[in-house]
Amino acid sequence: MRLTWKDGVATALVAGVVALYIAFLSGAGLPLVSSARAMGLAVLVPGLTACVVGGTTPPTARDPWTDLFRFFGMIAFLTAVLVMILGSEMLLAVLVGITVALWLGTSLRHAVAAQPVPDEAPQRELIRG
Repeated sequence: MRLTWKDGVATALVAGVVALYIAFLSGAGLPLVSSARAMGLAVLVPGLTACVVGGTTPPTARDPWTDLFRFFGMIAFLTAVLVMILGSEMLLAVLVGITVALWLGTSLRHAVAAQPVPDEAPQRELIRG
């Protein structure tokens, strides 16, 4: 496979999350993300969007990488919910880290995965009764 425009959109979203988190840590006083709870939502929404836009695997695909990314995606979602409930800055850091790790892992997978080879011609079997 190769990287596509979808990977570019996912990269821009995750870069925005990282920039927003850095601004939060530096105390920039951004009005909509002045608390860890609001930042949790500000990380969750672009993170989910990056996952939907950048994802190329059909929901029925079963391979170890897809299962691993799904597992960490669930962990990220649960962490985001906990950040919004508890307001923990430590969990917020974990959420941003998981989001970046998911983006990096899927981008690398898209960049180095082999291109699927289409079938030459579909094989048909005759049903004899």
